[in-house]
Amino acid sequence: MQYLRLFIALEVPRAVQKSLEKSFEKLPLHESEFRRIPSENLHITIKFLGSTSVDDISEIINILNDVGDKSTSPEITIKQPMLLPAARPKAISLAIQPSDYLSALYTELELQLAQAGMAHPEHRRFNPHITVARMKSKLSEHDAEHIKNWNFTSSFAATTLTLFESVLKPEGPAYTPLTQFSLL
Repeated sequence: MQYLRLFIALEVPRAVQKSLEKSFEKLPLHESEFRRIPSENLHITIKFLGSTSVDDISEIINILNDVGDKSTSPEITIKQPMLLPAARPKAISLAIQPSDYLSALYTELELQLAQAGMAHPEHRRFNPHITVARMKSKLSEHDAEHIKNWNFTSSFAATTLTLFESVLKPEGPAYTPLTQFSLL
């Protein structure tokens, strides 16, 4: 049986990805302490499925079709920076608004995937965000302060829900869209 590492995400428009990348590059941070996420990989994860049998993909697609048909294209606003998880940060991220819309989308996907036996419900609270870098070590106070004061705001219509395959490589994961669903 073949397995793929999968996740479901809202895509971030290319112009917003590039703008976010340029803004982050301007921060006076020490590059040795983190690994930037390539701009083309910036997205909003709705549900991480992990190692999934290829036999289950058609059922996941059916669920995504159903959820996509019920959803509309929300106006997403990228807000304040945050370090995740809060207790021992490993990622530099930006919070997303409206989190209530995204939480409802997440809850519907979570419910349908669990009912179909495709995924286990999460125990932690859904926290929509865009991860822009992964930390290699603890951030210095200098870097943490610059991230805390980073002022990047952007809005866009989230029009595409995508099922991605993630292949882990030494230089970082490669994401391949397997199928996309319109939220218009």
